[in-house]
Parts: sequence; structure tokens; C-alpha cells
Amino acid sequence: MKLLFTGMLFFVFIVYNNFPQNKTADRFFNKDYSMKETDKKKYRPDRKSDEGNLSKPSFGKTKILNLNKRSSIAEDILTGYLKQIWNNSAWQDDARYTATLDETNYIVEELWESWDGAQWIPTDREVETHDDNGNWTEWIYYTWNGTWVEEDRETQSYNANGDWTEWIDYDWNGSTWIFNEREIQIYNVDGYWVEWTEFDWNGSAWENSNRETQSYDGNGNWVEWFDYDPDGILWVAVDKETQSYDANGNWIEWIDFDLDGSNWVNNAKQTQSYNTNEDWTEWISYIWSGSDWTNNRRQTLSYDGNNWIEWIEYSWSGSAWDNVNKENSVYDNNNNQTEWTNQTWNSSWNNVWKSIYAYDGNNNNIEYIYQEWNGTDWGNEERYTYTYAPVTGISEIPGQVFTYNLSGNYPNPFNPSTLIQYQLPENGFVSLKIYDITGREVASLVNQDQTSGKYVVSFNAGDLASGLYLYQLNVNNFNSTKKMMLLK
Repeated sequence: MKLLFTGMLFFVFIVYNNFPQNKTADRFFNKDYSMKETDKKKYRPDRKSDEGNLSKPSFGKTKILNLNKRSSIAEDILTGYLKQIWNNSAWQDDARYTATLDETNYIVEELWESWDGAQWIPTDREVETHDDNGNWTEWIYYTWNGTWVEEDRETQSYNANGDWTEWIDYDWNGSTWIFNEREIQIYNVDGYWVEWTEFDWNGSAWENSNRETQSYDGNGNWVEWFDYDPDGILWVAVDKETQSYDANGNWIEWIDFDLDGSNWVNNAKQTQSYNTNEDWTEWISYIWSGSDWTNNRRQTLSYDGNNWIEWIEYSWSGSAWDNVNKENSVYDNNNNQTEWTNQTWNSSWNNVWKSIYAYDGNNNNIEYIYQEWNGTDWGNEERYTYTYAPVTGISEIPGQVFTYNLSGNYPNPFNPSTLIQYQLPENGFVSLKIYDITGREVASLVNQDQTSGKYVVSFNAGDLASGLYLYQLNVNNFNSTKKMMLLK
């Protein structure tokens, strides 16, 4: 099972590292995929880590993605799952998850239970509150010990644009919440983060812990990033990264530098190339030998026109690229991934694990089965079955509105559905449309008069191919466009 989770986490890592192309520390992807740490850092842009900046698209739903614990706003999908394990003859209940939604489809409580052979026993619980714009503002995590016991608490505040500006983590000492960790983030006039600072609580005051800064080109792509450690009241740069792009805005070269005295010296490099559809096809990592770049790792990806079908990883032997891992993917007529197979190289390709996915009529993943190769056949290991809460049409959210706003869709990336929220301070004719990257309109979600207020619209992209899409809100003299990524 360790291999499964390692593989799944790796692909979560490489997908999110390509969207959006803004970078922050790799804490989010290098942490254990735990209940408390899952996505608290998703509220600030993600950057690649030293492990790579791959962008393997269309890898389909995995149980790791579906187990995202801090989902904030419910998609048209997961409100519960049942996990079962194979006992050599039948599926046996093991764990289950249930989400409670409020009237605006935000997740306000999540419950995890385990099966003891006779009954379901509570294990973990999370409670979340939101502001009027749907941003989570407080999250509390509990464990079960005959009664619910507080374990962790987080709060988050936002600026007028809905960007998070302060995050605080608290520990429970048995009677009250005490400070543990704090982060603040600053943005430029274009809404891109330019400075992030982390603090630790020393018992009486906040102490500097880590700082990052980032700069951008005229297209909003990050081009230079610095990491700093504290030295008294000063910050000392300890790491530097740069990234360059092609004419289409795809990153093509990333370089990491180490500080040698007062000089930045090469440490690691990655390059990525693309096909005519702007899908990445080859990624190579290099290590600096002291005088030249030396090959380290390589990955290639091939497509069937809509989705990736084969991924191969290689290592450099000193004179040639040697096979390491290979994965293949199969899809149905709706471009939903139905099978994902992993193999390792040992003179020939040998089966390791396989994932099988089933979908309902709305392209929602309703069953996931994980199997391992026993030498002669595939053997069942785990099965997840998922339940959903339908979120369709246009829903109005109560609350007074003073400004126009188009929020980022959630989840993002998504498959196949996502929610788009916007607000109007006055009545008007509203147009909300979806476009592909070429500017072709692919869906019209709203095209009607609406009164002032907050609205949320569900968008199902089950009939569309994976890729980058734009959604645009037009009402009165207000116009706003944002990006979203469909990953199948």
C-alpha cells in the first residue's frame, strides 16, 4: 500500500505544480497527506519543489484527491465515501466519511469513522466556518476518545479581493487554544503574491521563521524567487530560483541556485518541452557538476489526442537513459479515466499496481478499486464507493453585497464539475460564459437579468476534454475573467 500512496502523491504533486504557474515553498506537497495538513497552503500559489515541476495532465480521479479534507465548498461530487478492503473472498467494510453541507453547499462538518467488525466508531471530525464570500475563516479538528477532543485549530483572514492575508495555527493545551504558527502574505497591484512570511510562537511573541519573495514578468509568470532564513532582525537569502517561458507562457526552464559565500551558483535545472497542443511531452532534470549540467532524470508523456495514455520515467546511467517506471491510462467515450496501470522496469516491464474507475451518468467517479499484481494475476486490495450531493443551476446566497466580484472556482483543478461564485451590488443583465484557450465559447452558464446579491453556479465539463479554460462574467460595466483547469 505504501507504493500506491507514494505514486498517487507524486501525481498530485506534478499536476498542481503546473497550475497555476506561481511558486511558493514545497511544504504543501512534501507534507504527509494528513487530515490536518492537506490543503491549508492551497490558498497561496504553489511552486514546484526540487523534486520537479512536471505537469502531467488528465490523470483522472484518485482516492487521494477525493480524500481532500479541507474542501471548503462542495462540488457536485463527494459528500461521502465507503472504504472497503479485500479479505481474499469478499469486500469488508473498513472506514467511511460523511460531509454535512449548509444551505449554500459549503462543507461545514466532516466526519470519519472506522468499522470495528460490529459497528461504526467515530475517529476524526472537522468543523469549518465561512465568511459572507464563502472563504473559510475557522477550521477545528477533533479526535474521538469517548467524546470529541480538540486537537488543532486554524483561522484565516482575507483582503478585499478575497486573497488570504493571514493564517494562524493553534494547539489545544487541554483548556484553551494557544498560538503555534502564523503566516502572512502580501500581494502586488495585480493580485500576485510578492512576499510570504512564516512565524513561530515562542510563548510570548511571534518569532521570524521563514520568508519568501517572488517577482513576475509582464504576463504574470513568476521569474525569480528567493527564500530567506532569519538572522536576528534581518533576513538572509539562502535559496534562489528562476524560471523562463516560451511565447505561449509555458515554462521551459527552471534553475535552482545555492549561495556560495556572496555568489549564487548553479545547483539544479529542469527543462520541459511541449507538443503543438501545448501538452508537455518531455521533462528533464539536471544536476550541476561544477562545470556543466549533468543529466539526472527524464520523463516523457504521450497522448491520444485528448488525454495522456503513456508516461515513462528514466534515470541517467552516465551514458544513456534507463527505464524506471511506466504508467498507462485508458478512457471511456466521455474522456473519463477508467484504468491506470503502473509498471517497473527489470529487463522488461513488470506489473505493480492498477486503479479502476467507474462513473455515473453525470461523469462522477462512483467507484475506485485498487489492485496489486501477485505474479500471475491482479488481486483486489481496496475499494472506495462515493456518494454525491447534486448541485445544479444557479443558487442565490443570502447576504448584503457592496461590490462586484468573480471568485475563483472551486475546486480547481476539477473533474468533472466545479462551482463558480459571483456577486452583484446592483441589478443587471448577467452573462457568465466558458471559453477554451483559443477563445471559443464552449458553454453559457448565465444569460439573464438578476437582482443584486451573491450567486453560485455549477459547471459540469463532462463533455469537454482536459485542459485550461476561461470563465468570464459581464454585468453592467463590470467585466472579469479567470482561469480554471479541467483534469480527467
